[in-house]
Amino acid sequence: MKVLVAIDDSEYAKKLVDDIIERQWTAGTEFNVLTVDDMTRKSERAKPVSSAPMKLCVSEHLKSLCRQACQRLGKHIPNASISYEVRQGDAKTQIVKAAQDWKADKIIIGSHSRDICPRTVPSSVSQGVGLLAECEVEVINTRDDACVF
Repeated sequence: MKVLVAIDDSEYAKKLVDDIIERQWTAGTEFNVLTVDDMTRKSERAKPVSSAPMKLCVSEHLKSLCRQACQRLGKHIPNASISYEVRQGDAKTQIVKAAQDWKADKIIIGSHSRDICPRTVPSSVSQGVGLLAECEVEVINTRDDACVF
């Protein structure tokens, strides 16, 4: 089985990897950890990056996040093949394209939506991936918030 693990640079990526580690995987499972440098996003974490040195710094940071996730997966799932990739562009589009290019059987993506009910409403990226992907998509809620009505 080929599993694309889509992470971002938020605190929730660790929780996504924790969830994957807790499962039983068959020998020979392949994981490709992917993050997307979405320079068009509007985020409270960072302003758009415009200078070449800053872009390089962001790229190295994202590679480091992927390597750390790969190391954790490899430590806990020793019979798996694990790789990583950093792409640039729109996150939804690049995650779906990476899954198609790699011929993934499944995409695992986190949702840390800040919507009214984060336990049931996926984020716009995870929702878009779920609608566009040609393979199975599993959305894992990475927030601890509870829905209160």
